[in-house]
Amino acid sequence: MTSEPPVIRARDLRLESTRGTVYGPVDLDVPAGRLLGLVSPRAAGARACC
Repeated sequence: MTSEPPVIRARDLRLESTRGTVYGPVDLDVPAGRLLGLVSPRAAGARACC
């Protein structure tokens, strides 16, 4: 493990829809040089935008 601070730090990350919670709450730290993806079940109510 590295002693460098994370380049991304998220606390209490969550996504909710009219049908309920898609994911979360999630706490995460992403170190430099890493890739992170959040994936939810198909038709869980999340929509990509922009």
